[in-house]
Amino acid sequence: MTMPTPNSETQKAKNKDISLCIINFNGSNFLPDTLESAQNLSQNFDEIIFVDNGSTDNSVDIVATDYPSVRIVRLGRNLGAAGARNAGIEAAGTRFLLFLDNDVLLLENCTEALMTAIASCPDASLAAPCVRYRNEPEKIQFCGADNHFLGLMILHEENKQVADISLQTRQTDSVVTAAFLVDRAKLSADNRFDEVYFYQMEDHDFGVRQRLSGHRILAVPTAQVLHGEGAQGLSIRRTGEYSDARIFGLIRNRWLFILKFYEWKTITLFIPIFAVYELAQLMIVIKKGWFTQWRRSLRWIFSNWGLIMKSRAKLQAVRQVSDRAFLKGGPIPHREELTAGPIESTARSLLNYAVAGYWRIINGFI
Repeated sequence: MTMPTPNSETQKAKNKDISLCIINFNGSNFLPDTLESAQNLSQNFDEIIFVDNGSTDNSVDIVATDYPSVRIVRLGRNLGAAGARNAGIEAAGTRFLLFLDNDVLLLENCTEALMTAIASCPDASLAAPCVRYRNEPEKIQFCGADNHFLGLMILHEENKQVADISLQTRQTDSVVTAAFLVDRAKLSADNRFDEVYFYQMEDHDFGVRQRLSGHRILAVPTAQVLHGEGAQGLSIRRTGEYSDARIFGLIRNRWLFILKFYEWKTITLFIPIFAVYELAQLMIVIKKGWFTQWRRSLRWIFSNWGLIMKSRAKLQAVRQVSDRAFLKGGPIPHREELTAGPIESTARSLLNYAVAGYWRIINGFI
């Protein structure tokens, strides 16, 4: 859905009542650049908050020594990205809160563009910028996200050139949390990041929960940031391989997400294609030596069924929109390195064909 062009009043919107919150875990290698870019634009913010997730490097010392105006929130232990962002939401003294990961450079006019967009849409609770690769600044990592009906996040404008995309603000159904603006006034006391996820898909859960609450999420291409290499020991761009934590998070958290959000009718309709997808996933898992993490993920789901159902009941009781409003079809989102060989590529194409066909048949019944 294309959002309306802001009127003259929203065009005049100025940055006020807004905090900048930087989330950190062992980010000493890139924090100076991130903090410098934030300090250069500090006039846009009432405060800059630094939430440290129990770092074991000298991250906190860097901030305390070189950036004394930045307010430090020490969590003492690693609560995951979800826990750190919840701490930021609680710590902020302003209505609006702009989150940045510790390897994200804030570009000029980004904050103004996000604030103008969210002011033009009273139903919006989140607004996210266009995220570009820092090492390839003309190339987009993502600009907004949606939910594939298999329970996966669809990244918009992925790996496209900046010059090739529309700059029109638009509505999406999820959010990727390298950088995003949140209107705290739209969040109820229970509408926070789910810390059970710890790592992977906690952002997707939070974004879709905003949609189910009846709020809108905006992707704002005119607001832009540069994203570095990602979390130490976890990011594929840093390690070149999948860590055990990432594998576990991807497998477990997808099912956690589906069981929390999807209506039982939807899950029942999707059982055949879920079975096909799970079989394909299991074959990849075995081939790549990830069976231990797959088994661990499955065990966790069954062991914590009561916790999942309790979380589901709370969410379903307050939802304002149906599954039909946020589920999308299309090719299965995946990273290219997962299916690099000719056999894997052929299998992926066949699976995409089956998934697309199933969606065409079933989406009218959701």
